[in-house]
Amino acid sequence: MKILKLLALSLFFIGIILTVSSCQKDPIPTNPSDDGFSSSDFELIIIDNTESDIGDGDESYEIIILPAYGYSDEDCESMGWEKRKDNGNHYGYYKHEFKREKRGFRLHLGFILRKMNNKFEFTSTQIDSIKLYIQEHITCVRAQMLILRNSEKVIIDSANQVRDSLIIQAKNEGWTREQLRDSLIELNQRTRLELRDNPIRLEVCLAVKACRLDFFTKIELILTPEQYLIWLEWKEKLPEINCGY
Repeated sequence: MKILKLLALSLFFIGIILTVSSCQKDPIPTNPSDDGFSSSDFELIIIDNTESDIGDGDESYEIIILPAYGYSDEDCESMGWEKRKDNGNHYGYYKHEFKREKRGFRLHLGFILRKMNNKFEFTSTQIDSIKLYIQEHITCVRAQMLILRNSEKVIIDSANQVRDSLIIQAKNEGWTREQLRDSLIELNQRTRLELRDNPIRLEVCLAVKACRLDFFTKIELILTPEQYLIWLEWKEKLPEINCGY
């Protein structure tokens, strides 16, 4: 009996020692949200220089720009699309009428930063610098997206001037409804081709690639050699920004 009591007492004291010892250690994050790297501070802007689609013009409605399907309002704003003046809650047109599937993706650095930090911990200065570089990168890309969207507005405005002229010409020359319809269909098709072949798209894509190169270079300059090797392995697996049509 005495032996059992002594054994129980020994286990009790061992438990106390282990508890005190564990309480003296820093808590270890048990999920990604505990370490801060899931924060939106480490989320990059969507890159997608695909031309905008259009809502066809006809006798009653002008040609309008349609953002790709699936983007949030925040995405649309960051990529340069504007809300329609006749409906302040939507970009380009009603969302259920967006015509093209979403093409871009949002890159979040949380995964790679967490992996690097677990092996070779970041300093607070490094973290602050990375957050700053992300904001600079977002500003750089957003400025280029605005250039692309503004060039598309010029194409759309010009097409709508042609549309107005066709409607006036049809009225003055007594065109049939079918003749006017066919002319407007042809105009819509030409407008899509102009958006697709817009030379500004290539210029913007190359500029956006330069934005990303500058961003990655800044980050790499503040990494330790050990952190850099992990970063480089991740970076080499990223898909290339495609500037082809």
